[in-house]
Parts: sequence; structure tokens; C-alpha cells
Amino acid sequence: MKLKLITININGYGEKFGPWSVRRKFLREIIEREDPQLVALQAVSSDTRRFSGRDQAHQLADELMVYSSVTFEAATVIAGERQLGVALLSKLRPLQIERLRLDTSSRDEDPSQRVILRAAFQLGSTKLQLFNCHFSWGAEQNKRNLEQALQFFSRFEDPSIVVGDFNASPESSGIELLLRNGWIDSWAHLKPGQNGFTFESDRPTQRIDYVMVSNQLASALQRIGLLPSASRRESVSYSDHLGLIAELIII
Repeated sequence: MKLKLITININGYGEKFGPWSVRRKFLREIIEREDPQLVALQAVSSDTRRFSGRDQAHQLADELMVYSSVTFEAATVIAGERQLGVALLSKLRPLQIERLRLDTSSRDEDPSQRVILRAAFQLGSTKLQLFNCHFSWGAEQNKRNLEQALQFFSRFEDPSIVVGDFNASPESSGIELLLRNGWIDSWAHLKPGQNGFTFESDRPTQRIDYVMVSNQLASALQRIGLLPSASRRESVSYSDHLGLIAELIII
């Protein structure tokens, strides 16, 4: 079975690259064109003052009309009105959904709560785990996030995919920790020597968004690529991050 997935940090209701109503239209068109079974989103907002309080993932799903399963998990609540978290749109029926809130400290530079969203799927004879992550931008907190995430991932022996905004370069200690524990960086695996920069979307100079797979899926990787940054019709990008698209053949 061919599995196609997209992962994007959609920048909440930030307007540096255009208002959400316009960015949403562009993002919807990209998703429609690529037609993935799974769409993992980070920096997803809901706001009681906007769009009837409906979170951005459900807004997209309402327009796309092909994703039967939509899960939004809030990590941070701001002033009691705004929530920020991660989300998953899926054409596949999840066997199980689980959330893990990552530890925080009063000494952390980044005050945001972080969360991992796990979804399990049955693809033929293969049980697959998908982890959607958005880690802290604070260096020490980021390392702790990745250490805690690695402990969480290790609970599952199934073939697994980890996606999201890691807020860490490939040379960082957290990414190196994942690689030392057997995780495979899809971009480095399929496109060695290409930078794969994802941030900031208009002039990207950093690779901080990833699709990583467990060893069982190394041979399953078929494609990894960047989604286009700007609409040809309008001077707008869907986010301050470039999204990633990956394809695997699951046996």
C-alpha cells in the first residue's frame, strides 16, 4: 500500500504571510492536489473570537470533505480564549489516539506547553504508529522534549513515523540522539547533500521540520519533498514554514 503524508507547521493565525482566510485556501489547494491519506499539522489555533471558535484543522477538513477523522489536541491555552496545539487529518480510521504532554519547568525560556499526538493505524498486515510533534524552540527545553519523546517512542515496537516541527537543526544534540537510537531522517536518507531548508518559508535557511521513520521502514521510503512556498496568483505563503510530503510503500 502506498502511504502519502504531509506535515506542516501552519503558524496559527499569524499574518506575516497573509491572513488565515487566504492562507487556508492556498493550503487546501495544495492538500487537494497531493491528496495524502494523512495530514499532520503543528501550531494549530482555535480562538473563541474567530471562525466561531472552530480550530484550523476542522476548518480545513470542512473544506476538503475527504478526511473522516480529525483530531485537534490543544497544548497551550492563552488568556482563556485561544488554544494552540497539533492536529491530524486522516482518511484512515485510527485504531487508537493518545496524547503525551511534555514536561515543563518554571525556568524554561519558552513558556509554551508542548504535546505529542500519537495515532495507530492498521495498513494491511502492518500496524503503524504515527507521532505528530512540535518541540520547543528553547535549546535546553528542546533537548528535554526530544529525550522524553524518545522514551515515549520506545514503548512501541511497531513500524513508526515521527513528523513535525522539531525546532532543531540536524546537527543538534536532540536530533543526534534520535539518530543514535536508530531513527532515520528521511530527507538525509533520500536526498543526501540537499539542504531541505524549511524555515522561514520565503527565504529558508534552516531545516527544522522532519519526517523520521523507524528502522523497519527504511526500505519503505519512496519520496520526500518540500511543498511549494507561495501561491502564483497571490503574494502569500500558507505558513512561515515549508511543509514536507513523504511517500512510503507499506507491505
